[in-house]
This record gives sequence, C-alpha cells and structure tokens, in this order.
Amino acid sequence: MTSVEDKSDNKRNRFVIKDIRKYETTDDVEDLLSLMIKKGNGIIYANTVDRAVSFYKWFEEYNSRVEQKINVILYHSRFTEPDKGKKENKIIDLLGREAWKSNRANGVAIMTQIGEMSINISAEMMISEICPIDRLTQRAGRMCRFDKTKVGELYVLAPQKECNLYPAPYGTFDLHSKSWMSCEPLNKTIQILEPKLYNAETLVDMINMVYDSRRNYSPQSIDNANNLKDYFRNNWLINPLQRSAEDDNTANFWKSRDIMPQDTVFVHKPSTTYFTNYIEFQSWKIYNSVELPVYIINKGRKQHKIDVVNIRVKDESVNVYIIREGFYNEEFGAAFTEDKNNVEDQIL
Repeated sequence: MTSVEDKSDNKRNRFVIKDIRKYETTDDVEDLLSLMIKKGNGIIYANTVDRAVSFYKWFEEYNSRVEQKINVILYHSRFTEPDKGKKENKIIDLLGREAWKSNRANGVAIMTQIGEMSINISAEMMISEICPIDRLTQRAGRMCRFDKTKVGELYVLAPQKECNLYPAPYGTFDLHSKSWMSCEPLNKTIQILEPKLYNAETLVDMINMVYDSRRNYSPQSIDNANNLKDYFRNNWLINPLQRSAEDDNTANFWKSRDIMPQDTVFVHKPSTTYFTNYIEFQSWKIYNSVELPVYIINKGRKQHKIDVVNIRVKDESVNVYIIREGFYNEEFGAAFTEDKNNVEDQIL
C-alpha cells in the first residue's frame, strides 16, 4: 500500500494581500493601524526591534487618548527567557485557539522574527514588513489559523530610509558606504509579490522560484552554515527555549546572512559575585540574560547603560556585562533607543 499526499486543501485561498506600500514611520501607516483597532485583533511583524518598538509606542499613544483601550503586547528576542515565556502566555491568551473558540479573541501582538513559528495564535488582519517569501509564508500562516472558512487580510510594508529600501536584516551592511544591500531572496520576493489571493499551491511555487534548487551557494554561505553547526557542537548547555535573533535571516540554508557577533548581557547584578561552579553560573545566566549584538553592547557602555562587572566562577575570574537599572523592563526588554542618524546603529 502506497501513501498518497493529500493536496485537496492546496487550492483553498488562505489570505489576500490587500496592499503593498512603502513607509518610513508609523505616521505613514496610521490608516492601517486604525483599521486593525477597528477590527479588534491583529498581528504586526517588524523586521527589527527598533521598528517593533515604534509600532508599540504608536498604540501606547493611542491608548493614552481614548477610554476604550486595545490590548497590545510587544515581543522580540531581547527579553530574558522568563519574560519571553510571560509574553508568549499573554499573546496566546489574547489570540490563541481557546480565545477564538470562546469568542473572546482580541488585541494586537507586535513581534519580530522570534514570533514566526513559536506561538500558535491567529488574527484576521496582519501587517508585515517585507521579507523573503518563506518567512512571509510563515507569518501569514497566523491569519485565520483556526477557521478555514475565513480569508486573512495581509498588508505588506517596504521599510524606507532616505527614499531607499531599508532591507535589514535581510542582506549585508557595507561599512564603507554605510548602507544595506538586500539579499537575493528578498529581491526576488519583491519582484513576484503582488496584491491578490494566495493559496498553499501558489506559495510553494513562489518559494521554489525564489530558492532555486540548482543554486550554487557561496563559500561565505557555507561558512555561515558551518558556524551554526559549530555553535551547537561547542556549547554544551543549549537553552531549549532559545529563539532566533532578529538578524537571523536563515531559510532552509543560511543563504545570505552574515552571522553578527553577539555576547551575553545580564539584566541585573547577581546577588553574589561568586559562583561555586559553572552549573550554578549557567543556571543564573539562563534566567537573567539576553543576547545582544556586540556593537549595541559597545554603544551601551559609551552611554553608561551597560557596565562591566567582575565575578568569580569557582577559581576563574570572569568579566560580565550588566545592564544598569532602568534600561531593562518586562514591557520593552533591552530595547535601547538607537541613534537614527547612524545607519550602522540600525542593524537590528
């Protein structure tokens, strides 16, 4: 007896792209944000932490002006693991299966790539910044997830800076020209994406067009893939709740991402500067740290937001980064305000 793939649902329309537009600030898309409020539920995907925070602040300002407020939750990779768990639970409570089943689904979840696959939620409307088609498909899969009779509404935004596409993190940053070059999967996605209805069959065809199986990977791409393998092999303690970072544009194979140097930063000082062994230290680290790009850490030190503190782990002296009080909280995470005049500062 041979098994046959069930393709009966492949032609069912899953969502419609209502609009694809350029934008630079939230002011440019106030009509879409207002529409989401009117609908009462929605998901917003931003490609960088900075832009996710800017969306969140727009809703904060809106809530400060009205009596009937809308629930809004910000979720990105720069929260500690316990705070990530709390965020996920709140988002699921607002937009998860049980919420829809009991007819109480409401609120807006604002997320980065970290929320593409890890949270089982649904909304009738989505706003997403442009990204490679496989990523966009993952995001769109959270529309009308629990009701096959409905078709989700997707609005795609192309972030702009100085009248040019700002593709971060899907590409490479040129330190000499201080500008981003978008990766080929993103360029191809932009070329073929259009406002229309989409079903599973169409999406698979588009993914195959963007990621041609005959493609020869560059030595740099192969090195990036090997670096990931080394990371898992050399780090004996891997946090099972770890999620991908915002600069991770992995898709099937690390096609175009340059792995950005990151380091561990602790959100507050430990109660002791001496740990009897590494297991004790790692246990504290899991619950009290975030991973930040090195350039943000260096900037935080210059701005006196991050300190270097010496601790001892058994017989070894270790310098660790610790965020000063007031620069990390459960609402925003470690979302430092960036200098908008410096292109390099906007990598994440």
